[in-house]
Order: sequence, then C-alpha cells, then structure tokens
Amino acid sequence: MVAAVEKLRLFAKPHTCVRAARPVTHRRGEKSGERLARLLVVLLAVVAAMVNAAGFTPAAHAAPAAIASASASDWPTYLHDAQRTAASGDTTLSTANVARLTKRWSYATGGIIAAGATVVNGVAYIGSWDGYEYALDAASGALKWKTFLGITRASSNCFPSTIGVSSVATVQDGVVYVGGGDTYWYALDATTGTVLWKVYSGDNSATGGHYNWSSPLIYNGYAYIGIASVGDCPLV
Repeated sequence: MVAAVEKLRLFAKPHTCVRAARPVTHRRGEKSGERLARLLVVLLAVVAAMVNAAGFTPAAHAAPAAIASASASDWPTYLHDAQRTAASGDTTLSTANVARLTKRWSYATGGIIAAGATVVNGVAYIGSWDGYEYALDAASGALKWKTFLGITRASSNCFPSTIGVSSVATVQDGVVYVGGGDTYWYALDATTGTVLWKVYSGDNSATGGHYNWSSPLIYNGYAYIGIASVGDCPLV
C-alpha cells in the first residue's frame, strides 16, 4: 500500500510575482447587482493574473516530450505512458499471429524479477531483486550495463524479508528514473548506467520499514514517487 507520494522538481523555474488586487469599495447608490458584477470582474482578473504568472498554459502541461515522441515499439514508463493506459500503437501482434510467439532470448539475473521492462530505443531496462538495474539489448539480450541500487533487509516477519529493485523505470531524455532497492530514488545515465543523482526516500531498515515499490511518474519537470512499506511490518 502506498502511504504517501513525494513530488520532486527536476528543474527550477524563474519565480513570478502576482500583484495583489486592490480592495473593492462600494459606490454610493450602487445597486447590489452592480456591486456583484464588479466583484466578479475583479476576481476573474486576479485569477487570470495568477494563471498567467504560474505558467498554466496548454503547452506547459503537455505530456513529457520523450513519452509523447516515443515510437510504436517503445514502452518508456510504467503502463506505457503518463496516463497509464497500458496500450501502445504497435500493430505487430494481433489475434491472428499471437499464438506463433516464441522465445527469442533470455537473461538470468541474480534474483527474482518483479518489475516490468521499460523499452526505449532498442534497450530494455529492468530491475531485479539482486539489487541491480539492468540495461539489455532488446534484440539480442546482451548486457549493456548493470548498476547496483541496493538491497532492503526487512524484519523477519516480512515476506519477502530481503528485496532489491521492484520499481519500473521511466526513461526520458537519456535519463533512467527508478526507485532503488535501498533508501534512495535514482536518476541514471541511460547509456552508461552512471548515477547522475539520488534522493533519500526513507529509512529501509528493519525498524524503519520504507521500501521503493512505486514506479515514478515524470510530468512537467517533476518526478512523482510513492512511498510505502515492504509488507506493513512496520506500517509506514
């Protein structure tokens, strides 16, 4: 169960100011209907100024560029897109040919795989309970890189009591965003697996209980991540 959601800003925007509205004064002899109309005009002007200053425009809230431009064969985030539709435009598979699918390759990690794969530009990114995030060639299964993102060792009352990476990565603009198996949430270089930065997300000790089950949502310059416990032991 996700107990909270954290919002991380990926870049800073310039600060903007909104000029405060002047107090509304009543004119002698002015009818109540006229006063209400004037008040509504002032309120609309204030709201418009706030919206403009905050940058709330259709362009500012467009889907992330990397997700919007993803090809039909890409799967750049959990459930495919920011709307979590779990559907792509790929028409390769159909009811007529799905029965003819065969295994093309396999790759053995050092632990259970609970995370789904993210596929971008011919590379599959996937986490394992051995604590590593893997980048594999989607066509051949060859290892491109793997980066250790930690292990959580929870209370013996929890199941599982030892667990690595379960978060499904989001890949955008050459960066892999993913929850680690430890106490951090990571941004990795998509080409090399190098850690670009990390953010502390909670105490994952046996008494702390935090774990990064959640898969990140990257939207409009922010990263949204859920915080939960390994198995409610203790409840976070």
